[in-house]
Amino acid sequence: MKIFSKHRKKIDPYRRFGSREFKEKLTTAKNYKRLGLGAQSGASSFFSKTGLSQAGTFAAVAVFAAIFYFFVLSPYFLINSIKVSGNKQVSSDQIKELVSNLEGKRFLLVPQNSFFLLNQSRVNSLFSKNLPEIREVKSRRAWPNEISLEVSERVPALTFVQGDKNFLIDDQGFVIRAGAGTKDQFVVVDTVNEDIKTGEVVGGKLIPFVVSLEKQWPTKITIPLVKAKIPGKGATEVELVSSEGWSVFFSTDRPVTNQISNLGLLLSKQIHPGDRARLAYVDLRLAKWAYYCFKATPCQQTDPDRLPETASAIKSTVEPIQ
Repeated sequence: MKIFSKHRKKIDPYRRFGSREFKEKLTTAKNYKRLGLGAQSGASSFFSKTGLSQAGTFAAVAVFAAIFYFFVLSPYFLINSIKVSGNKQVSSDQIKELVSNLEGKRFLLVPQNSFFLLNQSRVNSLFSKNLPEIREVKSRRAWPNEISLEVSERVPALTFVQGDKNFLIDDQGFVIRAGAGTKDQFVVVDTVNEDIKTGEVVGGKLIPFVVSLEKQWPTKITIPLVKAKIPGKGATEVELVSSEGWSVFFSTDRPVTNQISNLGLLLSKQIHPGDRARLAYVDLRLAKWAYYCFKATPCQQTDPDRLPETASAIKSTVEPIQ
């Protein structure tokens, strides 16, 4: 029979702290290093892993800052030499000033007149927004702060009249600026009260059609032109007024050459020169028929600023030719 004592048997300290398990824990504890205030973290830890010292880290940051300043913030690369060619209407000073003023505007932190930012796309955008007289600019940069601008300007082709306002437009209908043209410049009168603004395009193919009419008219017709009339910017028909007082109506949906040829044929074979004094208008808007109307007849309009009735409506009151 075994008797158990209430008191535990004393353990030998040597056996407790001299065991293999305790020795392994002690060895692990000796190799443990606690991170203190001077420990590396973040960017320093990164540079430490890559083998850079703390001094090397500061040097790398300093080099990066210097490069950033030199290429981004330094005035060394700001465009200060501007060469302009090809301009006649717009002065070189206007063009240069527009580029120089970009220094006060920034893209992120970089001045917009920086050598690195002022590419062809930005140059085109700059001039199209601020100088509508310029159609296109070809730019070429030279290291480190020079740019050459070859300017192609919009040439006024017509004077566009609306009420008491005059505008200069090019051969594509682009409104260049307000003001009247020269005496020999052909005039287009808009008979509808519409808003016209500098920089907009009038009527799509309407203005190119009028320009072509004016150029081809002398090849078939010897009677001078006075002006053209359109019933609004989006019109598909044009009225040309001759120096003899009669008008011709054209459709922008048909070739100019065909309509001019038909008019020449009509004036030479159908309408006697002696009858032109009482001629009111000729209508060429239909493909297969041309109509003409004399003054003081039912087909004549009472309002000279309005287009006549359509050809089908006045067919029975005018003389058709095929």
